[in-house]
Amino acid sequence: MTYTRLGDKKTVLSTLFSTSPLRLLTPNNHGDGAWVFASSFGGGLLGGDSQEIQLVVERGATALFGTQASTKVYRASSSARQHTELRVDDDALFVGIPDPVTCFRDSRYLQHAHLSLSARASLVWVEGFTSGRASTGERWQAAQIRSRTEMDVGGARMLVEALSLSPETEASSALGRFDAFATIVVQGPRTEPLRDALLRVAPLRKRSPLAVAASIKGDAVIARIFGESAELVAGEVRARLSALPALLGDDPWARKF
Repeated sequence: MTYTRLGDKKTVLSTLFSTSPLRLLTPNNHGDGAWVFASSFGGGLLGGDSQEIQLVVERGATALFGTQASTKVYRASSSARQHTELRVDDDALFVGIPDPVTCFRDSRYLQHAHLSLSARASLVWVEGFTSGRASTGERWQAAQIRSRTEMDVGGARMLVEALSLSPETEASSALGRFDAFATIVVQGPRTEPLRDALLRVAPLRKRSPLAVAASIKGDAVIARIFGESAELVAGEVRARLSALPALLGDDPWARKF
């Protein structure tokens, strides 16, 4: 899909195409950006499923991409895959706020994203995972979860975020009581109103239901949020991005929750 700004007017989707089971919805909003929400006819990903998402945000455009609900990955002997390729041109803003990925027991999921930003491009990028069906005692029992996100700015590699989880890894054990986590990355001049809220981190209290850490990498601000429930993490993400509706001219969460 391609987001294009028409002069000084609203951003429009100049190209949009998808094949089943992926479905792309384009709701109206009160801002000057174009919004796309992804959904699936099948309700989730099965072994062998592969999604390829290509996004281009042209100069000066304002773009949002999200999901209707969490991406569910079902038990399978082979991996489900998702690859995202994003290009953001100068003076453009891309906001990616998908709901978390929920990998069920014995599922296999591979995720890769390549984010290519021009020197003056702006980005809000959120990705997260939940432990599975925690209400039934299913916690971090996916056979394999692998995720890799690479961000280039002005042609230079600026950030690599890599994750590998399985029941045998120390990382899975280290998640302890936490049933969900999310990472937020903001980059570029148009994200300036968001940066202070991401960097404002209180001292961690023992047995706190939420743990938040923040860091700066080059011009990017990165926040990592761990919580004892998916609802806690989702609420913290929205709180940390509370200035986002003003940037977009509308609230992307208002009609979802």
